[in-house]
Amino acid sequence: MEVKNILFETEIKLLQELRLIHAIAETGHKINVKPSEKFKLEPLEKKFNFSVGTGSEDDFPIANLVKIDHKTPKVSIGNITRTLIFPHSIVTYCKSLWKGERTYRFVFTGWMSYKRKKELEHWISEKWGIKQSIHSHKEYLPKIKNHFRLLLGLPEIEISYNRELRIIPSGKGRKFPDKAWDEEYYRTLANSKFVLCPSGNSVWTYRFFEAILCGAIPVVEETCEAYIGFTYFSFNDPIEEMNWDQKIVDENFKLCLERITVAPEISKRELEKILT
Repeated sequence: MEVKNILFETEIKLLQELRLIHAIAETGHKINVKPSEKFKLEPLEKKFNFSVGTGSEDDFPIANLVKIDHKTPKVSIGNITRTLIFPHSIVTYCKSLWKGERTYRFVFTGWMSYKRKKELEHWISEKWGIKQSIHSHKEYLPKIKNHFRLLLGLPEIEISYNRELRIIPSGKGRKFPDKAWDEEYYRTLANSKFVLCPSGNSVWTYRFFEAILCGAIPVVEETCEAYIGFTYFSFNDPIEEMNWDQKIVDENFKLCLERITVAPEISKRELEKILT
């Protein structure tokens, strides 16, 4: 069958959309986006050596055939439904980052909302007996300080206790094109035994699945349906009882593959049904 060009014809807003576009590109189908959206894919194209075009009127529009429920989460294209749909190249790359010896025990890296700030401050106080103020990305003075640090090529202000705990507020994942790929983020997860997963706008968080892909064990604020079947810890669990275990990591990774990837040949067949 002739390989047809596909057009993702709407504005790209969600990380799920980026990952799905990348996964479709792995099937051999040429996928295009609106010219205004092309820059959002460029970090992924450069890192993983694939190409997304800008499309034409002859392309097959597919965005309306994709169903994304961000709250649950669920991603569907045709008759294929997964919790998320990640490209195999990202999964393979994350696995390649796994280390025999991991430098940090507990890590959080990402957007620091006020809610996350308070939850992490409470967790640190409860587990270590330390009163530590963490800046949120909405606080004015830390925001100004970090602005100038970034201009100077310095990282944002972080908190670190020896190799036990590292808190790295980062706004890289909030705006395009950095939202598409943050190399340092994945390397940090892969160098950590446990990744703290406070809830975001929803209970579930990408960080849970990204931690598993990078060989870390998630520690969650709240549980949800998307986490069923995985082995993880809770913010309420004593840290003395949290042990990194290769068997847990391997089993989580295997289940994650089932939940968030689709074999390219299966995706290709489903796309061919849609395109005919």
